[in-house]
This record gives sequence, C-alpha cells and structure tokens, in this order.
Amino acid sequence: MPNLGTSFHIYLPAAITEGSAKETTVDALVPLGGTETVLLAEDSPAVRAAITDILERSGFTVIAPVSSLDALLVSKTSEPKIDLLLTDMVMPGISGRLLAEEFKRTRPKAPVLFMSGYTDDAKLLQEIRSQRLPLLPKPFTPATLVRRVREVLGEKVM
Repeated sequence: MPNLGTSFHIYLPAAITEGSAKETTVDALVPLGGTETVLLAEDSPAVRAAITDILERSGFTVIAPVSSLDALLVSKTSEPKIDLLLTDMVMPGISGRLLAEEFKRTRPKAPVLFMSGYTDDAKLLQEIRSQRLPLLPKPFTPATLVRRVREVLGEKVM
C-alpha cells in the first residue's frame, strides 16, 4: 500500500575515536608487548585471527583453539604454561564465564580478561561490575588490546 512501510536505522559503534588513530600501528604496540602465553577463546574466526596477529606482533605467544570447548581442553593440560585467558563472554558451546571458572580450577594464579560486544546487555554488565571482572569492550583498537592485556597481567602501563 502506498505511504506504508518500514524504515531501518542502523547505528554502529566507531572502532577508532578521535586521537586514537595513531595508536593502531603495530610500531605503537612494541613497547607494550610481552613474552607471556595467552590462551584466546573467541568464536569468530576473523576476530580470533586479528587478535592473534596483534598479540603475536607484540611478542606474546598465542594459543587460539577454534572453540570454547577446545580452549577448555587446552586449559586442563599441564603444558604449555598459560599466563592469561583472554575470552569472549558470549560463545557457543560453553560461555566465557564458565570457561573462566574451569580455567581457574587448574590455573588459579593465571588472570582472566573478558571481551564482549554486548556491553549494552544490562544483565551482563551487572555481572561484570558486581564481580569486578576485567573487561575489554568490543570493538577495540590494537593498542587498547595490548595495553589491557598488559594491565591484567599486572604490569603498569602508561
């Protein structure tokens, strides 16, 4: 029918804010790098590959299984040494929260850094805030990723 229909408006968050473009070069990441091993649990192959590339270029060793269940299996083995679990909160299989709980059973001293693109989810935000969980909201810049990993690993970053 004429003059009837639906309008859609899509609002996407900006990945780069004013003044942060210079932070996105790999050269800017070098001083923040490390030599630790990061277990990455991310269900999106493209995001997993990008995070792996950023962290490896910054000196980290990254173990990036293809699923949260595979990440759980890796976390339960005695080798290799894992210094940090970097996990998405919402994934198929088991959630990042459950993965982190199991990870902490076998590696109680290793920290966990959560990522989420669902920072508008009130229930999820309440859980994160109430338990003071380290969170890296998506999207993020490469420099922000490396800086946050460094912070959670316990080193002060400028």
